[in-house]
Amino acid sequence: MRTFTSLATAAVVAFIPLLLPSGATAQDGRFVVTVHVEFSGDRTSDYRVGEPLMVQVKDTQGAASERQICWTPAPIDRPACSSSSSGAPAQVGTQKLDITMSDGSKVSHTFAVGPAATVLKPANQVSSPVPFQVTCATPFYGDYGREGFAMPLGTIAAGTQVAAYYSPGKGVYQVVTLNTFVAGFVSTSCLRPVSAGATRTQTRPFALRSNTTQTYFLKIPAGFTVIRKGDAGGVSYAIDVKGGGFGNGVANPIFARGGGVHLPFLGATVIGDGYDAETKRWFVRVRTGKLAKPLTLQITAYGRRSTS
Repeated sequence: MRTFTSLATAAVVAFIPLLLPSGATAQDGRFVVTVHVEFSGDRTSDYRVGEPLMVQVKDTQGAASERQICWTPAPIDRPACSSSSSGAPAQVGTQKLDITMSDGSKVSHTFAVGPAATVLKPANQVSSPVPFQVTCATPFYGDYGREGFAMPLGTIAAGTQVAAYYSPGKGVYQVVTLNTFVAGFVSTSCLRPVSAGATRTQTRPFALRSNTTQTYFLKIPAGFTVIRKGDAGGVSYAIDVKGGGFGNGVANPIFARGGGVHLPFLGATVIGDGYDAETKRWFVRVRTGKLAKPLTLQITAYGRRSTS
């Protein structure tokens, strides 16, 4: 059974390189813009919704590098504009990139994006990944082999999208998170194909403050049904470094019956969570010490909105 020990190993072992024409390379005066598909042999054509892409800009004068890239439409689970050179297209059609270089120069680039792949192929067949949405807080692992999962990487929060590449075993997918571009393995029990139908998320972010103890709430609006499996499922929280991308810090499911104390993360400790039936709100109670970095708490519910 195939195993990975790191992101680099995953990129080398799991996917066979392709030699394809560089249709995404464009010359714009002194700048050359190249877009390639990560984890797929640096493919530079036939882009699809939900594929992790890497943008590179070469300055023929060697004087500047990319400082900010703005995507129109915005990439999946990432801000429209950031210093990151990575993103996954969210819509079929034309993807536009507006790039600001370190010396203030501007360069733009566009390319076509096709529909998302819907069939997960065997590991020995190079193909586009299939996008899935995570429906409940899911443990994430860096390795999977004969003994099962190994090398815990944390938890992927409900509502996060991932790109699935292949199945190393029954009920297991090798995926890449589209908010952080980390490769690893997850159980398929909390994965729903993005193409399977309309689903929604209800989210509420909170900026955490130092030396406080406070309860934060997410109220589910009328007509929104949380997709749950047993006592938990579709509601979770994530605490992240502000601006670092939700889900790259610590995340856990929120159980209706209530939860206990969780391990601290950079000075923030969840001391309770659950569901308040009287006010119909999900809650997370956080105690903070002196925060060395700005932290954001996000509470997310995954489900469906009534069309009536």
